[in-house]
Order: sequence, then C-alpha cells, then structure tokens
Amino acid sequence: MTQTDAGEATIGDAWGAALLDFLEGREVVQPVLEVDDGTVVPAMHPEWFFRDFDRWDWWDREMLSTVETGPVLDLGAGAGRAALYLQGRGLAVAAIESSPGAVEVCRRRGALDVRVGDLNEPPSDERWGTILLLCGNLGLGGSWVGNRQLLRRLAASAAPGALLIGDSVNFEGRAEIGLRIRYRELVTPWWRQRNVAAHEIGDLVAGTGWAVDRRLEDGVDHSVALRRDATPEYAVRPATLDDVEFLVDVVVTATRAQGRLRLEMERAEWRTDYRRWTELQVRGEWPGNMTSVIEVDRRRVGRLRILRSDDTIELAGIQLLPSVQGRGIGTAVIEALKDEAVRTGVVLDLGVEKDNADAERLYRRLGFAKMGETPDEHRLRWAPPKDGA
Repeated sequence: MTQTDAGEATIGDAWGAALLDFLEGREVVQPVLEVDDGTVVPAMHPEWFFRDFDRWDWWDREMLSTVETGPVLDLGAGAGRAALYLQGRGLAVAAIESSPGAVEVCRRRGALDVRVGDLNEPPSDERWGTILLLCGNLGLGGSWVGNRQLLRRLAASAAPGALLIGDSVNFEGRAEIGLRIRYRELVTPWWRQRNVAAHEIGDLVAGTGWAVDRRLEDGVDHSVALRRDATPEYAVRPATLDDVEFLVDVVVTATRAQGRLRLEMERAEWRTDYRRWTELQVRGEWPGNMTSVIEVDRRRVGRLRILRSDDTIELAGIQLLPSVQGRGIGTAVIEALKDEAVRTGVVLDLGVEKDNADAERLYRRLGFAKMGETPDEHRLRWAPPKDGA
C-alpha cells in the first residue's frame, strides 16, 4: 500500500519525521509532494539534504563558495547542509526551520544556532551579512506580493552590501500553488509557494532593497545572487499640521532643482494658497486623500500624496529633497504602490507634467503606459498583470 492509498493522514511534522528516519538509519519511505490541484509527485529524498558539498548541484557549489561574510541567515535550513558547510568555514550561521524535526536534525549534526520559526517572519537580531533562500525558498512568500514583502523584511535586517542567494524554478502552468508533504502516516499543513521564473527576477527585486548581482540557470532550475543596494531605509508617515511648511518647501525645492520652477511659485500669494490647500489635505477635508511625509533616519526628506478610490490608486504627487534624489527612494515608493495595486486588484494612475521628461522616463521604466493627456500632463497607468505578478 502506498502512502497515497493510506486514506486520511495525521497533520504533523512529516518532513521532520523523514529527515529523522534518515539520520537514524531507519528505512525511509519515499515522501510525496501533493499539489492543491490533486497532483502527487515524489518529494526530494531526505538523502539529498545530507549530501556533502562535493555532491551538491553545481549552481549551489558555485554560489555558496562565494560567501565570505557573516553572520549568515539560512531560511529553510532542512538538514543543515548549507549551515554546516559555512559554519565549517568559520562563519556564524543561524539556521531557521519551521519543522521541529528538521531543527533536531540540524542540532544533532552539529549546527550551533538552530531555531524553530516562521520563515516569513525572519529574525532581525543581527545585521545579516549573507542570507540563504535555497531549495526553491525564493518563493517562500507564497504570492508575488508576499515574496516581495519577504525580500523587504530581509533587506531591513541586512548589513550594507549583504549577499542574498536564492533559487526557484522556471515553472509551467500556475506560478502560485499550494503544497504539502506526506510521509508515512503524517502530512504537513498546506503552504503556499509562488515560484519565480528567471525572467521575473528583475521585477521581483525592484524596490525591495536588493539588486541583481549574478544569475545561474540550468534547465528549469535557476539561482540568483542579490546584493543589498544603496537605497536608504525610509519611512512614510501621515503628515500633520506641523509638517505643512515643510511640504510646501519640498515642492518648491524639488521643482527648482529640476529647473522647472515657474515664476508664480516664487510669489508669496502662491505659497499662501498652496499652504492652505495642503492644510485641507492634512485635516482630512479632501475625500480619499492621504498626504504623507517621507523620512530617512527620522529626517523629513519628501512629500507623498495618494488618492484612493474603489478601483484606482492615484499617485498625485511625490517630491524629494535633492540630497536624497537618485538613491532609489522614489522607485521603492512606487514599487510599494504597485504591490498595493496587485493586492487590492486596482490600477495605479498618475499624471506627469509634459516638461518633466526625467520623471516620465522613470515611470515608463517602471511599467507605466500612456492612457491620455491634458493640456499640461501625460496621464499614465500601471495595471497589475492578470496572473497577479
């Protein structure tokens, strides 16, 4: 009788049980991987997770041999193969697993820092020099937005210039799937996996705090090395009346730096009118409006104005001080809005002045397309792909 003939199984740590059986020399029945469409295929055999470095896939050997900086965060450590390899090279490694059985295996094999944890809530007690998302774990977030959120969380706890090594597959059919592992009388809970094809990597990491450093590909498998980019950590908070003068100033300063300042913006009357208009926004007297302050290191550096309706998010304004322009903050803000559009199923619109060619080039590069124009502006739109990517 095969495992799939066994009827209902007990929800439990099926993967940990398989790893423990292999560690202790007991007979290992082939684990199976069940997909939420009814497909059942053999899971990777536990033996694979105990292999020495010389027997790893070539792309793993090539990528991990470049790791030089710790501490290392190994998310989804399995039986500890990567953690033990890097620990043996003198690096501090924290191995994280959702499977208590896998954690026991790692500890018994000699891993020094092993923790049970939610892989989508990675620890932030260190500034990680290297982060590993191996064996398909680049898709751990479970959705396109979830994968990007995980990358952002990891960027927030990564050291400057940190390295992230991850891999996924060039999938056929659905990118986002539900999976579980069955072993003997046990079956894991379902988890969501959003596989990432090689051609999607650039879009996946844009605005998350990472930049693509290197790629390797072998048939359906592909591996990527990302570097923590130079985008400073920023925060967006609702504006208050105490911010109104700054919000006026940053609009003038940013527009002047672009060489686009109109004469009327230098006049006291314009400033008085703009201040009153901004106060209405901050007081909540403009339906659907959210005017915010962008901060870096708790210092005000920019203005962000968003209009939301049932079917549209509109980027109604973003201005940054010249000292932080060109450092990726604007791109990161826009990518976060694109994620919100995917999550809520709406389009993202904006207007760009016809004399602001630099901004329009940025928006076009980020996937916006022209949908119309007014006498002063080109109207651009970004719509989520139908597959949610």
